[in-house]
Amino acid sequence: MDTVMFCRELHQKFDLVGDVVEDMVVVGNDEEFFHYNMRTRKPAYEARFNMATHFSEGLAGVAAGDDYFHIKKDGTPAYPQRYKDVGSFNDEGLAWVCQRFDAPIVHEDDFPEQYLWAQINKQGLVVTPWQKRF
Repeated sequence: MDTVMFCRELHQKFDLVGDVVEDMVVVGNDEEFFHYNMRTRKPAYEARFNMATHFSEGLAGVAAGDDYFHIKKDGTPAYPQRYKDVGSFNDEGLAWVCQRFDAPIVHEDDFPEQYLWAQINKQGLVVTPWQKRF
């Protein structure tokens, strides 16, 4: 079966079918997302996530409950750290991540100020200083 026909089948099964990136496509219904391996035409792993992004530089962002992190193509975490949000990896091997810091929310407009952003490498190590905005 060619890729177009397979993607049509996926669209019949899932509410969301992403673009094919790095031979993987993110699919999902409601709050259950995962990746299909386009070479094998099978789910790439057994885990299901509340959110998943396309793969970039061999890793994809996912959410499990309130924890955001990156996974490898076999569905295993790329690193042990967990964040409040994660971005895609760029061609330099860096991704933005967000972490909440403890401070009272005085006004709803202050909500974004409750978070700090930094860039990590593929091993999950912070390589830029934490900052309020990126």
